[in-house]
This record gives sequence, C-alpha cells and structure tokens, in this order.
Amino acid sequence: MKKIYRFICLFFTAWLLASCSGNNLSVGVEIQPDIDAINSVVDIFSVESRDVLAPPVSAQCDTTCMLLGNYYSSRYGGTKAELLVQFMPPEGYTFPSEAYNPVPDSLVMIMTYNGFTGSFNEPFELAVYEMNLGSIDYNQQYLSDLDVNEFCDRSILMGKQISTSLDLTLSTEELDAEDYQAYIYYKFSDEHLQRFFNMPRSVYESREAFLNEFKGVYITPTYGQSTMLYLREIYLQLYYHYTYQKNGVDTVVTTYITFPASHEVRQLNAISHPNREQYINKIDSLNIMKGVGGIYTEIDIPIGEMRRRINDSIGDKMLMMNSAVLSFEITDVELAARSMPMFSNLLLLPSDQVEEFVRTNTLPNTYDTTMVVGYYNITPQREYQFDLAYFLAKRIRSNPTDYDEVLKMTVMPIATTQSTTSSGTTGITAVRPMKQLSAASIRSSKNNYSPMRIEISYSGM
Repeated sequence: MKKIYRFICLFFTAWLLASCSGNNLSVGVEIQPDIDAINSVVDIFSVESRDVLAPPVSAQCDTTCMLLGNYYSSRYGGTKAELLVQFMPPEGYTFPSEAYNPVPDSLVMIMTYNGFTGSFNEPFELAVYEMNLGSIDYNQQYLSDLDVNEFCDRSILMGKQISTSLDLTLSTEELDAEDYQAYIYYKFSDEHLQRFFNMPRSVYESREAFLNEFKGVYITPTYGQSTMLYLREIYLQLYYHYTYQKNGVDTVVTTYITFPASHEVRQLNAISHPNREQYINKIDSLNIMKGVGGIYTEIDIPIGEMRRRINDSIGDKMLMMNSAVLSFEITDVELAARSMPMFSNLLLLPSDQVEEFVRTNTLPNTYDTTMVVGYYNITPQREYQFDLAYFLAKRIRSNPTDYDEVLKMTVMPIATTQSTTSSGTTGITAVRPMKQLSAASIRSSKNNYSPMRIEISYSGM
C-alpha cells in the first residue's frame, strides 16, 4: 500500500490530477496523463471458506518419521496411528554349526523416536502382534485408511507394554544430554524367541523367503489418548550364544543378529480420525485444519467478480498484477504451542486435484498456475501468506468475459524439501502432505474481526 501512495505522490504534481473511488470492498487510485491512461488499483475480495474432510494420505512411512499413538484434542478430535512393519533379514547369514550348540537367549524389539506430541508423563500402552494374514506388497501403493484386518487378526500377541514419552527414571540432565535417545524396549517371551530362532535357516537366503516365514508385526495403541510418537527406527535383535573348544577349554561366544525396518522392506501407517465429522464447521468465525489426512480448508475464489471489477477499472488495457495476497490468520498460536505443533507450510490447489496430489506428490514450480505454497509470516500478524499474483493474473486473463466463475481451492498442510543452488538461491525441490500431527484454527470468511480475504494491487497499461 505504501508503495502505491509513493507512486501517486511522485506523479501528482506533474499531472495535477488524481481521483479515488472505492467502497467497503475496494479502494482504487486512478492517474491519467495526457497521452495514455494508467490505472493503479488496490482492491479487497472476500472469499467463502469451510472445513472439509481430508482424503487419506500415503501410508508409506518415511523411516525418519513413523507415527504411533493415540491423541485427542477437544477442538480437533482424535487421531490414532498404527504401524504395520516388515523387517529386513541379513541375507546370506550363516549360523554356527549345530556342533557348536547354538542356543537362543532373547528376542527384543527397539523403537527409537525423535519426538512426540502430547503429554510427557501420562502412560500409554502399545500392543505388538505378529502379522499372520496377508503380506504387504512392496510394489503396491497403500493409503492411510488401509484395513489392518487384511494383514493381522490379532491372534498372535507378542507383547504389551506401558510407557511414558519421557523416561521418568532419568534425571533432567540425562534427558537434556545431546546423546540421549528416547526409545521403547520390548523383550518377547520365550515362546516367541523359540519360534523366531527355530525358523528354517533357508529363510536367510533372501528377503522374500524371510518375509514369507515372518511377515512382520502390527503395533497399535491400546490405552491412553495423550501421546503421539514420531518414531525414527524400529529393529529386532536376536541374541544367542554358542560354545566351541579352544585349547581344550569350552569357550562361550555371545552374539546377535539385527533385523531393521529399513528401506528394503515396507512400513505402513494406518491413520484414523474417529468421528471427525463432529468437529467440522462448528464455529462460523473459524476454520480448523488438521494434518495427516484430517481436516482441510476449502475456499471459493470469486474469479468472475475479480474480472468484472478489474474490467470496470482498466477497461481494455492490459492487466498488470502487481501483487495478490491471500492471508490465513492464526488464532490459536499459544494453544498450538502447548499441544499440536503448527504447520511448516500450506499448499493451495484446486479441490479436484487434492486426491491426485496425495498419491503422486506433484511438485509445484515457479511457473505453476495450479498450486501455490503458503509461508508463515509472524509480522505484522501471525498468518500464512499465499502470493497469488501470477496464479490470478493468468486465470483472469484466460476468459476475460466470464463474470460468474468461482474457483474452489483447498488448503492443506505440507512438508517441503529445499535445496540451495551454486548461486546461493534456495528453492523448494519436493513437497508432500505433512505426516506430522499438526493443527491450527484460521479466521474464516465469516470472522467479524478479520475475515479471510485476498488483497490485490493491479494496473492497466
């Protein structure tokens, strides 16, 4: 706005003509030199907004962030995250000869995690079942609404354990240490140890042979609604010992085998949001957003009305879109900081392309006219801002006489990957639906204090 007024002042004396026109939705400034006419206008357009149920996201886990837990919020509802996990065998591994009498000692599963959402001291329980039905197809795409009953009937319980997200037996100094790694440790019963150890040795010949014998585990929260873990690693360790004679003396050797949940096999997140329909569109003044396939915001952009008012201002002159900003103002920053984190970035895209995006992770680029990334801006107010100048200019020019078009767009949380070029420029190289539990409340189009809107500045040349 300041830039426009400086522009007006610069030419006021030379042309000695200025006029202003506007109403409660727009403010325009028109400057007319003798030879040509240039219109510079600032205008504000309201947008309709609503909460919508998000489609399921990809179930394929990034092994640096696997969700596990159950978390409930009175504003955003509940989210339950379960895991189906395959393990990679050490292909070609050879056990000592039976003459050395190899004997199993223990079978353990370790789950390390980078962080959590929720309480640090409220207990939760996790149950581990052996997958005993269908096998995960490495080449098939699964979505987060997958049916775990296709893989496991919960008849082979390998163990249950109650934990807290922070190990309360450790001191504050130990928890704050740089090398501290949070983890959950399961030691399985002798029954499961013997079953695992006595699998045919031929299962170590290939990944396929091993997965045919041991399909993996299903991990599910069975108690607690206050914790969501972000797992980093999951692996099994089989400890055993054998004995051989050295210089006529029996020597005992203790060793172990590690079976990681790695990229060579699959880990799937089954994510559900029970009764989420009860939480959408409850408050007219707010739209709520929730990640991992929860709740998105859909808006109606009045493209036709923009065309009409722009044509009324600049007539047949060429449209020059100087700026166009859509603002999503956050109302619960403090609440988000205490419970669920805020989004890293938001993505605006046509509503009919949302399901395709979650399947393919289509990358928007600098000249893309279908997707726009929104960035968080703490000043002058806490909000996400979308730069729609290129997007709107191209859309408005595409059919300049259609005054009825309303474009339905969906806003969803995303995670981005950025890289820096040799010239020092940083840009987005990959986008994907955000897989971390996150939420925010946005001022809606019906908010009396500050309704959702698009502010544009344009000129006619």
